[in-house]
Amino acid sequence: MGTAHVIDDICLVKNVDYLTAKGMFDRYDSADIDGIAEVVNARLEDMGDQIKDIVYRLDLGLIKRPFYMCGGYIDAVYGAKEVFSKCLRAQFTECMCPLYEINPPDTTTRDAVIISSLG
Repeated sequence: MGTAHVIDDICLVKNVDYLTAKGMFDRYDSADIDGIAEVVNARLEDMGDQIKDIVYRLDLGLIKRPFYMCGGYIDAVYGAKEVFSKCLRAQFTECMCPLYEINPPDTTTRDAVIISSLG
């Protein structure tokens, strides 16, 4: 689940095509020009709840450790860090790979995690 799901939600709620919804999503920030904050936050909360369910099934001790967000996908959505922190009642920290400009997003995520763990 990711940004494409958020854009699809905007399509459904605002009754617009995908390209229009993507444009609305791309402009989304604290100003909420297109009135989509509620749609975006609802999807982020759903994602946060799903992450919480997975973590709770794996190891509740993980909640006491920081979570790292990296890559350039859902972590780049305005408010995602705050929504996820609230859902899991855990600290979320953004980490950035210094190779971000030259790596594709999937590789950047992996490299950011490795670099953060070594640092």
